[in-house]
Amino acid sequence: MSKPARQTSEVKKLELLSAFDPAADRALQNGLIKQCLEDRHVRVVAKAAALAGEHSLREQIPALLNAYGGFLQDPVKRVDN
Repeated sequence: MSKPARQTSEVKKLELLSAFDPAADRALQNGLIKQCLEDRHVRVVAKAAALAGEHSLREQIPALLNAYGGFLQDPVKRVDN
């Protein structure tokens, strides 16, 4: 995928997270947060992690740990800002 296409994908995910409805079904919340925690872009993962904390989505603890660990593996090469 080209860099502009990746950036467009990242922007779309951030828009989805920004429009996140705290009153939404918990399964829907978990699905969206989990998908964003698996993203390769640090900004998307950071936003998803913040929302998981704000909404006490404890089910996402394993995904949060995975995301954190993933960014520690060769962090300079891994992070695509």
